[in-house]
Amino acid sequence: MIEPEVLQSKFKLGDKVCSKKTGLPAHGTVICISEAPLHCHINRVNPTNYPWTKLYPDWTDKPVITIALEEPQKVCSFEEYKHQGYGDDPTREEEKILYKYIVPLSTRFSYPEDDLELL
Repeated sequence: MIEPEVLQSKFKLGDKVCSKKTGLPAHGTVICISEAPLHCHINRVNPTNYPWTKLYPDWTDKPVITIALEEPQKVCSFEEYKHQGYGDDPTREEEKILYKYIVPLSTRFSYPEDDLELL
């Protein structure tokens, strides 16, 4: 029987962590450690132009960590929302209203391993 390879990470399930640079500031508990190619496939991510790549060029060679938050928060910041090009170039006030009502809340977020640190 072939033993499965264990994904190496500086975190383990249950660790309390916080994000440093990507997305909204978050504090949570590690609930999943996955390979970056799997994250890209499931989320239909092209790593070449993914926002994480600017901050962490080698993120695709390391694990992606999913954390659970105690309180739900928006899935992206207002700036990330604007960068994604939603809307037909509305005014700034219209953008804020659209952001408020269109961007959903979640209690689960994924981060490149290098963007998290232990609490």
